[in-house]
Amino acid sequence: MEFWEWLAAEIKRQETTKHATARKAGLPHNTVQEIIRNKRYPRVDTAEKLQQALGTRYPGEDADAPEPEPLMTAEKVEEYRAKDIQTILAGNPALGPADVEAIMLIVEGKEKQLREAEKKKGKPKKGR
Repeated sequence: MEFWEWLAAEIKRQETTKHATARKAGLPHNTVQEIIRNKRYPRVDTAEKLQQALGTRYPGEDADAPEPEPLMTAEKVEEYRAKDIQTILAGNPALGPADVEAIMLIVEGKEKQLREAEKKKGKPKKGR
């Protein structure tokens, strides 16, 4: 619903007039008339005055639209981020598969699992 549609409907719902709404908002009557006829899009301060005069808020143009599904969840972001990091690391010729695996454990917050794996292999801890 566009602002002009909402304004016209709200004036009608409240059983008031364009003149009374304009007066209460401190605006010229023709401003309200032009907004309702969709000949003028209100400035932010004008829209605020009209909303205050009517004692309600404009719900927005997408108020009737269903809430969109999120394109990406936090879990998916982390999953994709980890896959991107792993792909970049795997493309580095200086790193072997074990190095990539160890770095990914750190990235995924599994340092404890990495330390346990190092203990089993007898590798010394680096920087810890």
